[in-house]
Amino acid sequence: MCRRIILAGVLLLAGGCSGNGGSGECREFAEGMQIPVSPELPDAATGDGGLENLLVLCEADMFNCVRLCEAVIPRPPGSYALEQCQLARVDGGFAVNVYYSYRQCPE
Repeated sequence: MCRRIILAGVLLLAGGCSGNGGSGECREFAEGMQIPVSPELPDAATGDGGLENLLVLCEADMFNCVRLCEAVIPRPPGSYALEQCQLARVDGGFAVNVYYSYRQCPE
């Protein structure tokens, strides 16, 4: 079994492989990052009131920010499992701390 951890700024990538390092196996990855959230950021993908609406809803209920986190994660919907999502105050506004996992299989 092997594990790799790569730190790059606020992005954490942890990947693992199992077995004898076979190249045909699917791999599990987990990522954690802090993503700035601002109503001024482009958010055409949300289509339901935008990031501003999702931020207001998240602020009102700090423990229900899943839709906001899903809107800003840089992966296609349905291609990952959201493990943790938390709103945080940062200089000049807000950010979300997200942790998610996904599988990557060779084609």
